[in-house]
Amino acid sequence: MQVLTNTDIALLSFPDTQVLEFSLDMNSKNFSVRCSDGYLDLPSQGTELSQVLLEITGFSEITINELSDDQLQLIPRCTPDFALKDICEFSAKEGEIGLKGFSKERGYWTEYSISGGSLRAYAAKS
Repeated sequence: MQVLTNTDIALLSFPDTQVLEFSLDMNSKNFSVRCSDGYLDLPSQGTELSQVLLEITGFSEITINELSDDQLQLIPRCTPDFALKDICEFSAKEGEIGLKGFSKERGYWTEYSISGGSLRAYAAKS
């Protein structure tokens, strides 16, 4: 596994990527997600990645929204029902991280917004 730089993370995307492991611990403020693959959209040429791991430690706030009945609703607390089965959209800008995809159990569009903390990413080249 290689460590991705901050520049790499800014260019990272997940084209409808399957989530293999999903963990959120509100007490220790740790969040991690392991995906089957990812993509670095480099200027010269893109690079496919496999086994991408995102780790966010020490976040200050996390917000979870779910789209059901055509309305985005705030989820008051995270339970396994809201774990993602895939990642369709990812962003990491200035201490704000966003992960969007469909929940594993409920199947609804689910959005995670994470503020603060430290983001580290690891991957293997395909």
